[in-house]
Amino acid sequence: MPADARAALQRHFGFETFRPGQEAVVEHLMAGHSAAAVFPTGGGKSLCYQLPALLLPGLTLVVSPLIALMKDQIDTLTRRGIAAARLDSTLDAATYRTVMEQVRTGTLRLLYVAPERFNNERFREAITPLRIALFAVDEAHCISEWGHNFRPDYLKLAGFARACGAERVLALTATATERVLADICEGLTIDPERAVRTGFYRPNLSLVTTPVSAAAGFEARAYHAGMQDEVRAAIQDWFMASDRAIVVATIAFGMGIDKANIRYVYHYNLPKSLEGVRKVKLGISFQP
Repeated sequence: MPADARAALQRHFGFETFRPGQEAVVEHLMAGHSAAAVFPTGGGKSLCYQLPALLLPGLTLVVSPLIALMKDQIDTLTRRGIAAARLDSTLDAATYRTVMEQVRTGTLRLLYVAPERFNNERFREAITPLRIALFAVDEAHCISEWGHNFRPDYLKLAGFARACGAERVLALTATATERVLADICEGLTIDPERAVRTGFYRPNLSLVTTPVSAAAGFEARAYHAGMQDEVRAAIQDWFMASDRAIVVATIAFGMGIDKANIRYVYHYNLPKSLEGVRKVKLGISFQP
């Protein structure tokens, strides 16, 4: 691992050492290769593209399907002095223009977009002339028809990565069987030998089923994709700032929010699969 990568790890993120799997993924990327990372939720997948983004010349483009996750990561990066922004359905025209101007001038190190954004011809034309150092695909299991959360828009991402001349691709997921991982590597042209798996097991997590009656005395708010954008953002900020807040939410909120003092995730109904349990990282998940 280059010395400047270790120095950036400590300077920007405050870590002296890498978590399992991170160093191997970063080494592949810094050597100019595409890679895949299959880490458990909370295993540090985001650092695998955030750290290279600070070292590689050009823009790191991060594809993520969740607005809440994009907002959470960008808020954290901004506090660390790292230039990052997102393009999603919550932005007005003026903000969109500002972000794209920052992209064109090279001000941004990371740009987060939803997979549907690539259906926008104007966006594709804007990023094609740029130097895309890294094309990171989060929730990469969505590319596989064998995955539990297949999304057709993910099938187009490999073509978009080639069209914009991405120099390397990184696929990230917390849940991928061997068959799904093979699909990911084939679809995104990743050498299977550069797919780093650390497993799903989380010794600090337990699954408990307890019948209860209505609880009282705790402040709780709802969160779901049908709410107005500004309301969703306000609830997320409220939740992140409190040490007692409860959010009753669909998985539109629950996946990937980085909050250190959460200890319990309750499902109103049983998830459809064990992958559904693992994918809900924090918050209170309501499965309709």
